[in-house]
Amino acid sequence: MRHVRIFLLWLFALAAIVSCNKNNVLTVTPETVVLDASGEGKYVTVNAPGAWTLASTGSWVKPGMTEGTGVSTVLIAAEPATAARGAVLTFTCGSQSTSIAVSQSGPEGSNPGGGDQPGGGTTPAAAGTYTIDFTAQGYADQAVVKTLEKDGISVAFSNAKWYDNGGAVRAYSSSTMTVSSSRKILKIVLTFGSKDNNNVITTDCGTYSEPTWTGTSGKVVFTVGGENGHRRIAKMAVTLSGEAGGETPGGNNPGGGETPGGDTPSGSGSFVDVLDAAFTGATSNQYGDWSGKKGSASSAVYAGNSATQYGAIQLRSKNENSGIVSTTSGGAVTKVSVVWNDESGNVGNTAARAVLVYGSSSAYSSPADLYGSKAGTLLGTITYGEGTEVTVSGNYAYVGIRSKEYALYLDKVSITWTK
Repeated sequence: MRHVRIFLLWLFALAAIVSCNKNNVLTVTPETVVLDASGEGKYVTVNAPGAWTLASTGSWVKPGMTEGTGVSTVLIAAEPATAARGAVLTFTCGSQSTSIAVSQSGPEGSNPGGGDQPGGGTTPAAAGTYTIDFTAQGYADQAVVKTLEKDGISVAFSNAKWYDNGGAVRAYSSSTMTVSSSRKILKIVLTFGSKDNNNVITTDCGTYSEPTWTGTSGKVVFTVGGENGHRRIAKMAVTLSGEAGGETPGGNNPGGGETPGGDTPSGSGSFVDVLDAAFTGATSNQYGDWSGKKGSASSAVYAGNSATQYGAIQLRSKNENSGIVSTTSGGAVTKVSVVWNDESGNVGNTAARAVLVYGSSSAYSSPADLYGSKAGTLLGTITYGEGTEVTVSGNYAYVGIRSKEYALYLDKVSITWTK
């Protein structure tokens, strides 16, 4: 009888473990933790399909545990604060990860950026999560939507309209949606309207894993990929830290945020743009033109003709129109490097799978320029299995790359600009 009881207890324990996460999805609730200046802790619940670990972008955050298994209640505390600040906690279980935002207010009266902001005319929101609901704005059907400001947060569209059909703002292909605040943004969660399209969305900073962006920035630019179509944005939840130093919507820019009136990074130094398949907006192995893609770090703007396969940028020399060029300079190009996709070695003569790198003092208009008299100077060749980069000597304000022959696949292209 004793063995039967032990066996039954074992079955109950096993059932509890199995049922802890029947959907095998890692979740953490709540998604936002706001701490006072003393750092007194609050609890979050981790529900993981297995063993999990925790990493933080802020050393001042003091979690009660940084690893566990299954369902766990974790205390999130902090050191006492002398000023407002924010961090992102990332929980990982196997190949899954999810992030939550933690913000801490400074001592009373110490928070920088309080009060009315010059040029903005609004008091910046305190730390916390705010919902921007486009469905509640009373837009007329097919009305152009440009800017919405609420709770010290600004959302600006470059090419968008409200449609009653679908109940959302339609942000069209190659358009941008810029979210900014005078406080640092830690997290943005998008809610899409009905019958949403599948255009790929990229961001200029942080990490975007649809529908969630995480990072630490005063401004986040979302770009809708593709040559046609749109994405339908119904709502967004924006989590702000208590830390000032973001971008003041509509006005001046205290706190070291981005320079108003232009996209050029301030100061001198090196800026590395990273281009991948998501950056180009290509979603299939059908080649297509794209343009107006701003660099991830520099002020350069890129255009190209490419496809995507194996999750990589796919280029070819056929038709003499495929490649990537800069149409706006990011300074002087000093290095071009690539990460090869292994499939480039499985398509015939690997010696022919090579990237030609060109430089020019004149702006390129399209990658077709790389096949004629407008190609500029051949700076070097990167051959699959032999190399991954070209270091540039000389002063070239524009850069272009193309396939030497046939099709090739690049997981990433990194372009370094120096000012």
